[in-house]
Amino acid sequence: MEGSAVFEDVYRSNLSSVKNIVWRYAKSQSDAEDLLQDAALKAFLSWERYDSKKAKFTTWFAAIVRNCAIDAYRKRAVRPTVGVEERDLEAVVDEQFGYDAFSSGTQAIDSLGYIKPAQIAIDAIAWLPTGQREVFELEVEEVSELAMSEKLVQPLGTIKSRKRLARMKLIRELARRQVTAESIFKT
Repeated sequence: MEGSAVFEDVYRSNLSSVKNIVWRYAKSQSDAEDLLQDAALKAFLSWERYDSKKAKFTTWFAAIVRNCAIDAYRKRAVRPTVGVEERDLEAVVDEQFGYDAFSSGTQAIDSLGYIKPAQIAIDAIAWLPTGQREVFELEVEEVSELAMSEKLVQPLGTIKSRKRLARMKLIRELARRQVTAESIFKT
């Protein structure tokens, strides 16, 4: 238990530097969160092998981050992330909302010329970061978190984080636009 407490102290005292290291390799907030989570776990699991006489913590951690970033790149290159096909999402949304919410015709606009709440929700979903949108779309299809993890080749913790972040962002955006769940599902 002593080793984990020491790791936590060293990690927390270098957190600013650790985040800067991660951002060198990340293209988005979601990528940075995933990379930090993977690297921190690997660092914690190999903490017993760390020797402060050979390298500073940040140097050692930077090597772990770099290796995690390379691993993530290779996973994406070999197994590209497959999201929900747009037509599949359209079918789910059509079924849920009771009309063709994706159409460019007048169905997405009400009789007074206002955009229907369902279209606003769809637009908000489309603006989610890719990783969060993929998880949200799979959640709509009622795919389990474990199945999402396997399908997207991401750790279960990452899936749970993305799911939570997607929900929070959607709730915030819909509240900003004054859209309620009841108004979305009205036909």
